[in-house]
Amino acid sequence: MKTSLLLFLILVISTPTDFSFVYADDKESLTDVTGVAVIVEEISPTVRKDGLKEKYIKEFTEDMLNRANIILYKEDKWFQKFGGAFLLIKIITGKFKTGDSYAVFIDVDLHQTVVLFGTKLGKNITTTASTWSAGVLLSCSVEDIKPCVAKSLGGLVQLFINDYEEVKYKIPVDPN
Repeated sequence: MKTSLLLFLILVISTPTDFSFVYADDKESLTDVTGVAVIVEEISPTVRKDGLKEKYIKEFTEDMLNRANIILYKEDKWFQKFGGAFLLIKIITGKFKTGDSYAVFIDVDLHQTVVLFGTKLGKNITTTASTWSAGVLLSCSVEDIKPCVAKSLGGLVQLFINDYEEVKYKIPVDPN
């Protein structure tokens, strides 16, 4: 998957156009999630100069989760809570050769504590792993980078919220 995504991103950078695709999976893993911390990976200095900042991405995401009544944990406290998890937001950008737009990949991963059962090791290993993810690949103009990313990130966070609520409250999803 990562290799094909990288090849697709290279293709996108070489040919500016408006497009997007979305993937999401594994909502059953949300069953025991009680709340989340939001962690934003560092973004490129180039896109930061054009107005997109990690603080904005984090606050935007936390605001959506808060409005959905999902408990927010501090980055250094989520693992101390039963059912605690963290949403890792990754925004990878590449500026087109023309300099007027970006190819943008947004990835939202939920990480939870998992236990690996090891019969050969003679012990179990506790670690974190991505248990739910959604992503989108799109093109954004330089002057609209912030609202463009916000719109797509908002859609991914809403997917998480919908899956969380469906699992937590057993809400059937409207197929339309």
